[in-house]
Amino acid sequence: MTIASDTAIDAAELARLIGSPRADDIRRTIGTLIEAGDLVPGTKLPTIRDVAAALETSVGAVADAWAELRRGGLLDTRRRGGTTVAVRLDRSSGSSATFAPSTPAVVDLGRAGADPALLPDLSSALLSASASVLTAPVLGIAPALGAALTSRLSFEPALLIAAPGMHSAMHLAVTALLPVGGTAAVEDPTCIRNLAILRGRDARLALISSDAEGPSPDSFAAALAQSPSIVTFQSNAAVPLGSTLTERRRDALAALLQASDVRPWILEEDPAGGFASSPSLAEVLPDRVIRVIDFARAFGPGLQTAVLAGATEAIEAISSLQASEGAKGNPFLQHTLAVLLGDPDVDLLVSSAATTYDRRNRALLEALSSRGIAAGGSGGSFAWVPVADERDALLVLASHGISASPGARSGFGTAGPHVRIATTRLPDDEAGVAAVADALASAAARQFAAEEE
Repeated sequence: MTIASDTAIDAAELARLIGSPRADDIRRTIGTLIEAGDLVPGTKLPTIRDVAAALETSVGAVADAWAELRRGGLLDTRRRGGTTVAVRLDRSSGSSATFAPSTPAVVDLGRAGADPALLPDLSSALLSASASVLTAPVLGIAPALGAALTSRLSFEPALLIAAPGMHSAMHLAVTALLPVGGTAAVEDPTCIRNLAILRGRDARLALISSDAEGPSPDSFAAALAQSPSIVTFQSNAAVPLGSTLTERRRDALAALLQASDVRPWILEEDPAGGFASSPSLAEVLPDRVIRVIDFARAFGPGLQTAVLAGATEAIEAISSLQASEGAKGNPFLQHTLAVLLGDPDVDLLVSSAATTYDRRNRALLEALSSRGIAAGGSGGSFAWVPVADERDALLVLASHGISASPGARSGFGTAGPHVRIATTRLPDDEAGVAAVADALASAAARQFAAEEE
């Protein structure tokens, strides 16, 4: 079966092709159909809710599959245009909607994965964890991990639970605390994963703009006026802007929340767990905040452990959902993470890695600035680069052997077209950074010509 570009496939037909209610099977089948050319670029897919109904599965299962496919560059979602098969830059077909770069992409700067060369050796931690793995977790978290984290947090959480990775943690938190069709206040732009999860709940979104100190108070207040059930933002090295919450901004946001009649849950996400932390709203509003901490960048994605810490009522609701979905954190990996967090030698390695990541981020932003490009992302793991047209920019980058992420996947276009460039695995030599900056300058060149006109 081949579906022509710019047409749609209905939910019943798609469900027949998938044939399984499991998220992994949904993701795998859709990916295979796209790679085989049976679902061609531009094909509009049914809504998550319609697919879930046709498969007789949960909305969350389909949303998780869709999110993985977006991260892999196979699907695109726009606010009004729905979900479509993405125009891809790394495959060729007979469709005029696909593009093949003149040289193969050799540098993947679409995602800010950890640099394997900067990760600590897990061998001794794994051996140590194996001796204590039979210790039963309490309320979903290994006692050793709970103790290691509590000593590092700037507030005393009422409860903690572990989840098998950041996507699972955020999915559980949003599903437990946000009613279907409810209002969620969210940063714009933000990470792709969070938008996918919120769309999976059919959420009405109240957008919050941010600056270097965190969410803008005026924008935050406007979002509160829309009576959100949850407010979600990244308080540390936010994706993609790099914002880190300051004490001054924390106090300003806390004052707005205390003065408001609206009492949303605050999902305060830390995508840079294990590196330097940041002030938390939980220090002021412990009964309203859930801090969600990811350790993948510091210790590698293989540990598949994220932690939710905060208010009793919220954590209990999340824990109940976690039990029903079978999404418990792996005890062995929890113990391994606890060992790593308690090892001073590992602390030194992680601190050194953080310094390297910061230097790489700063080097690219400075190189872009010297070429007349004012990119955002300082202090984070990405460069947020303004361009005239995202598709054209991605094509130019692909011709230079660089893959990147279109800014449209991270938000709603309120800041104009951008591309998102991961900086965690950039080369450390000046010439290598200059080559990436030159490619980005070429990709953004049309913008400058348009402005001069």
